[in-house]
Amino acid sequence: MKTILYILGEAHSGKSEAAKHLQKVGFTEIALADPMKRFLMELYGFSEDQLWGPSASRNQQDPRFLHRAKGSLGTTYSGGDPSNKMPNPPEDEYLSARLALQTLGEAMRGCYSQTWVRKLFETFGELEKGGMGYVPTQGLFGDGHPVFGRMPEPLGPYFDFLVPDVRHWNEHDALKEAGAKGFRIRAPFQGEGLSPKLAQHRSETEQREIPDDELDAVIVNDGTLEELYAKIDAFLEEHTTDS
Repeated sequence: MKTILYILGEAHSGKSEAAKHLQKVGFTEIALADPMKRFLMELYGFSEDQLWGPSASRNQQDPRFLHRAKGSLGTTYSGGDPSNKMPNPPEDEYLSARLALQTLGEAMRGCYSQTWVRKLFETFGELEKGGMGYVPTQGLFGDGHPVFGRMPEPLGPYFDFLVPDVRHWNEHDALKEAGAKGFRIRAPFQGEGLSPKLAQHRSETEQREIPDDELDAVIVNDGTLEELYAKIDAFLEEHTTDS
């Protein structure tokens, strides 16, 4: 029996730590943003830490890419001089991984609203067949692929999936229709470190419109990591069953 979990939560709420714990208990993490991150890693040379690391790393402006000239009233530029470093650059003066992700995500949703949902469910399907593995930085790979410099063990099939980054109604609706169980993480420090522009982006604001009663639980991350893990374990005990 397939089990799918999904998480909603604002930046710095603890989604990454929750995902790490769920991976340890057997879930395969597949983020909606993974294809975007792989593309941006190839296009801009962003590091794994900038893309998959803590929120602070995604928020950090990259002095290689001038996003907005001073006094330009929003005119967008690219290809900034790497030597033109500013110790405390103005808001979004340079491109950050988060700004690039927000921009790319919306552009592709503008082409087709289900772009990222479609890719997610395609990945589920491939992993359920067996013979395929998944690493966020690599995507799908087959038996014999030297991921992390070693030959992997026989792969799949996989049936327990975690989607750690639901931000939009259509993502929530598609996962709920598929029988997934979802929870929101709230934290007193959520949203810290985001510029006003990034904080008001649709990817941050639309998830707030999804009411708590649409989800299976709300987990408050206001203590230690061990306390957060215990709350997640209690959620699993209540909302999932062995296949």
